[in-house]
Amino acid sequence: MSSFPQSAEDLLTAIRSAAQRSPRSILTFAEFRRLTGIPDSQVKKYFDGWKDACRHARVTCGEASPRNITPRYSRGKEHALSEVKRIAGLLGVTTLSKSQFDAQCPEVKSLTVARLWNGWDSALEAAELQRDPRWHDEIPLADLAADFLGAVCELGRVPSVHQLCRRSSHAKNSFTRKFGGYPNFKVAAIRHLLSVGRIPDDLRPLLAAHLDALTSENKREPAPSIPPHARGRHSGFRAFAFVPTYEAEVSSIFSCVAEELGFEIVAQRPAFPDCETRRMTDRRRKRFEKCLIEFEFRSSDYRKHAHPTRGCDLIVCWEHDWDACPVNVLELRSAIRKLPGWK
Repeated sequence: MSSFPQSAEDLLTAIRSAAQRSPRSILTFAEFRRLTGIPDSQVKKYFDGWKDACRHARVTCGEASPRNITPRYSRGKEHALSEVKRIAGLLGVTTLSKSQFDAQCPEVKSLTVARLWNGWDSALEAAELQRDPRWHDEIPLADLAADFLGAVCELGRVPSVHQLCRRSSHAKNSFTRKFGGYPNFKVAAIRHLLSVGRIPDDLRPLLAAHLDALTSENKREPAPSIPPHARGRHSGFRAFAFVPTYEAEVSSIFSCVAEELGFEIVAQRPAFPDCETRRMTDRRRKRFEKCLIEFEFRSSDYRKHAHPTRGCDLIVCWEHDWDACPVNVLELRSAIRKLPGWK
């Protein structure tokens, strides 16, 4: 589409049109975005989400499940190269950028192609394609070091990155991003200049002292040993390999399943009560009420921590072991057994 939809009905029309053009019986958002160019923000502008939009358009949506995801993996260099050639032929271009390649949802990502062929440009050359016009050759360290030395000679001191860029034809990223920061560039540049013997005698002590200062800052004491995290028994529930052993892990699991349990998280904090939520009281009418939550590993920990009985609407814990608890309790280990992903 040349422009974004101006109304909900325009968006529904675009979804129906994309569903007709799609070769599959379902329409995933990735396929819809590829066919129309309409971003997720436009869908959420008019509907609660992709599933809600498809429901209004009477189109079968593709949910995020393994059967609806097109696998993208490499079967070797030749397979990666064949994908580059296929995408170039599909677009009818003689130059191909990584973003153009990935936008067509190939079977292998551009980063994997670059890794297999020792660079994206090498893969393009093997595919008999030309470099993208925006491609720039890597600037040699010798050129950057020469600019650095010129700034030192002019100022009589080691320049800041801003002072260096003002006196160089290269941008700031050339001196920072490639080297992981300006201090790392200065170390590489000074070592290069010392090795080729281009530093004037009067500036050699200055740069040698600066190099010593930079390298000594990197000689930090080894980090103290960190005790391993405690682990419960094996869980296998979705992304959680083990059952919780800490209150923080209870909070993590709840955050992942809150929507499925009928909660909307408003805010979390380290003080009592831990979490403010909106709890759904009527799913059909989508009505919510405020619910303040305190996380505990066991419900009896609420009493151990001397929390007041007022100011908290619900205790979310992993194990409910306090029969006389004066506050409502949600035991997660029981609740998540009803959800998909429990093994």
